[in-house]
Amino acid sequence: MSENLLNLVNTIRDRKNKDEDKSYTSSLLSGGLSKCIDKMEEEFDELKEALNDKSNIVHEAADTIYHILVTLEAADIKFEDVLKELEDRKKQAITEVSKILGISTDTGKGYRALTNLGEDGGQEVPHLHFHLFGGEKVGKMVE
Repeated sequence: MSENLLNLVNTIRDRKNKDEDKSYTSSLLSGGLSKCIDKMEEEFDELKEALNDKSNIVHEAADTIYHILVTLEAADIKFEDVLKELEDRKKQAITEVSKILGISTDTGKGYRALTNLGEDGGQEVPHLHFHLFGGEKVGKMVE
Protein backbone atom coordinates (compact mmCIF):
# COMPACT_ATOMS: atom_id res chain seq x y z
CA MET A 1 0.00 0.00 0.00
CA SER A 2 2.65 2.56 0.99
CA GLU A 3 4.54 1.63 -2.21
CA ASN A 4 1.69 3.19 -4.23
CA LEU A 5 1.88 6.33 -2.11
CA LEU A 6 5.66 6.48 -2.48
CA ASN A 7 5.28 6.13 -6.25
CA LEU A 8 2.80 9.02 -6.21
CA VAL A 9 5.19 11.11 -4.10
CA ASN A 10 7.98 10.41 -6.60
CA THR A 11 5.70 11.43 -9.48
CA ILE A 12 4.84 14.67 -7.67
CA ARG A 13 8.54 15.36 -7.12
CA ASP A 14 9.27 14.61 -10.78
CA ARG A 15 6.56 17.00 -11.94
CA LYS A 16 7.78 19.80 -9.68
CA ASN A 17 10.09 21.23 -12.34
CA LYS A 18 8.00 20.39 -15.40
CA ASP A 19 6.19 22.87 -17.64
CA GLU A 20 3.25 24.11 -15.60
CA ASP A 21 1.12 24.38 -18.76
CA LYS A 22 1.48 20.62 -19.26
CA SER A 23 1.35 19.41 -15.65
CA TYR A 24 -1.42 20.08 -13.13
CA THR A 25 0.96 19.14 -10.32
CA SER A 26 3.58 21.59 -11.58
CA SER A 27 1.00 24.35 -11.83
CA LEU A 28 -0.02 23.78 -8.21
CA LEU A 29 3.56 23.71 -6.94
CA SER A 30 4.56 26.77 -8.94
CA GLY A 31 1.73 28.64 -7.22
CA GLY A 32 3.47 28.16 -3.91
CA LEU A 33 2.43 26.82 -0.54
CA SER A 34 -0.57 29.11 -0.17
CA LYS A 35 -2.12 27.90 -3.44
CA CYS A 36 -1.51 24.29 -2.45
CA ILE A 37 -3.09 24.80 0.97
CA ASP A 38 -6.14 26.48 -0.57
CA LYS A 39 -6.60 23.58 -2.99
CA MET A 40 -6.08 21.00 -0.22
CA GLU A 41 -8.74 22.72 1.90
CA GLU A 42 -11.13 22.76 -1.08
CA GLU A 43 -10.60 19.04 -1.65
CA PHE A 44 -11.07 18.29 2.05
CA ASP A 45 -14.38 20.16 2.00
CA GLU A 46 -15.44 18.04 -0.99
CA LEU A 47 -14.48 14.90 0.93
CA LYS A 48 -16.54 16.00 3.95
CA GLU A 49 -19.52 16.59 1.66
CA ALA A 50 -19.07 13.19 0.01
CA LEU A 51 -18.88 11.49 3.43
CA ASN A 52 -22.06 13.23 4.58
CA ASP A 53 -23.85 12.38 1.31
CA LYS A 54 -22.39 8.86 1.25
CA SER A 55 -21.47 9.28 -2.40
CA ASN A 56 -18.24 9.61 -4.38
CA ILE A 57 -16.22 9.05 -1.19
CA VAL A 58 -13.32 7.07 -2.69
CA HIS A 59 -12.83 9.60 -5.49
CA GLU A 60 -12.80 12.54 -3.08
CA ALA A 61 -10.54 10.69 -0.62
CA ALA A 62 -8.04 10.06 -3.43
CA ASP A 63 -8.15 13.75 -4.41
CA THR A 64 -7.59 14.80 -0.80
CA ILE A 65 -4.64 12.45 -0.33
CA TYR A 66 -3.07 13.68 -3.57
CA HIS A 67 -3.45 17.31 -2.51
CA ILE A 68 -2.02 16.61 0.96
CA LEU A 69 1.04 15.09 -0.70
CA VAL A 70 1.39 18.05 -3.08
CA THR A 71 1.08 20.47 -0.15
CA LEU A 72 3.74 18.59 1.83
CA GLU A 73 6.03 18.83 -1.20
CA ALA A 74 5.35 22.56 -1.50
CA ALA A 75 6.27 22.93 2.19
CA ASP A 76 9.47 20.88 1.66
CA ILE A 77 8.22 18.20 4.06
CA LYS A 78 9.35 14.74 3.01
CA PHE A 79 6.61 12.10 3.00
CA GLU A 80 9.23 9.61 4.19
CA ASP A 81 9.54 11.72 7.35
CA VAL A 82 5.78 11.47 7.86
CA LEU A 83 5.98 7.67 7.49
CA LYS A 84 8.87 7.58 9.97
CA GLU A 85 6.81 9.61 12.45
CA LEU A 86 3.96 7.12 12.15
CA GLU A 87 6.38 4.22 12.66
CA ASP A 88 7.85 5.94 15.72
CA ARG A 89 4.36 6.38 17.16
CA LYS A 90 3.65 2.67 16.65
CA LYS A 91 6.88 1.76 18.44
CA GLN A 92 6.05 4.17 21.26
CA ALA A 93 2.58 2.59 21.65
CA ILE A 94 4.08 -0.91 21.86
CA THR A 95 6.66 0.32 24.39
CA GLU A 96 3.96 1.90 26.57
CA VAL A 97 1.84 -1.27 26.54
CA SER A 98 4.89 -3.38 27.40
CA LYS A 99 5.56 -1.13 30.41
CA ILE A 100 1.97 -1.52 31.60
CA LEU A 101 2.32 -5.30 31.29
CA GLY A 102 5.62 -5.22 33.17
CA ILE A 103 7.56 -6.84 30.33
CA SER A 104 9.45 -3.85 28.91
CA THR A 105 13.22 -3.76 29.09
CA ASP A 106 12.76 -1.00 31.70
CA THR A 107 10.62 -3.09 34.05
CA GLY A 108 11.21 -6.67 32.92
CA LYS A 109 13.52 -8.72 30.77
CA GLY A 110 12.02 -7.91 27.39
CA TYR A 111 9.34 -9.11 25.01
CA ARG A 112 8.60 -10.09 21.43
CA ALA A 113 6.15 -8.08 19.33
CA LEU A 114 4.38 -9.95 16.54
CA THR A 115 2.01 -8.62 13.90
CA ASN A 116 -0.01 -10.76 11.50
CA LEU A 117 -0.38 -9.14 8.08
CA GLY A 118 -2.43 -10.55 5.25
CA GLU A 119 -4.11 -13.88 4.74
CA ASP A 120 -0.82 -15.78 4.41
CA GLY A 121 0.33 -14.20 7.68
CA GLY A 122 -2.66 -15.68 9.50
CA GLN A 123 -4.83 -12.57 9.45
CA GLU A 124 -8.49 -13.38 8.82
CA VAL A 125 -9.96 -9.89 9.14
CA PRO A 126 -7.82 -6.96 7.89
CA HIS A 127 -6.90 -4.75 10.86
CA LEU A 128 -3.83 -3.60 12.74
CA HIS A 129 -2.99 -5.47 15.92
CA PHE A 130 0.04 -6.67 17.83
CA HIS A 131 0.81 -9.62 20.06
CA LEU A 132 3.29 -9.03 22.89
CA PHE A 133 4.95 -12.10 24.34
CA GLY A 134 6.89 -11.72 27.55
CA GLY A 135 7.12 -12.53 31.23
CA GLU A 136 9.30 -15.55 30.61
CA LYS A 137 12.07 -16.40 28.17
CA VAL A 138 10.74 -16.45 24.63
CA GLY A 139 12.23 -19.16 22.40
CA LYS A 140 13.42 -19.00 18.80
CA MET A 141 10.82 -18.10 16.22
CA VAL A 142 12.24 -20.33 13.48
CA GLU A 143 14.70 -23.18 13.66
